Amino acid sequence: MTDEEYEIIDELYFIISFAELLKKINIEEHSLKNILLKLIQKGWVRCIDEHKETDVEDLSMFEKKYSSYHYLASKQGLMEHNMR
Repeated sequence: MTDEEYEIIDELYFIISFAELLKKINIEEHSLKNILLKLIQKGWVRCIDEHKETDVEDLSMFEKKYSSYHYLASKQGLMEHNMR
């Protein structure tokens, strides 16, 4: 786990919007988006559509909608975070 991944997961113990996460993390928006996508693909972060109140299963629209989603560390992500 990279330092950036650790810092992001550290903020995801509770559900948070992309905008809130961006304010808390000292990282550029483009970088945060890319790291979040990697963490989602690893199964360490959940991507949630607040309007539908469900996890986003199809990430094909992630590039366009990432800023409207909410994020939460998964159980696996929390375990990885705490093992560091």
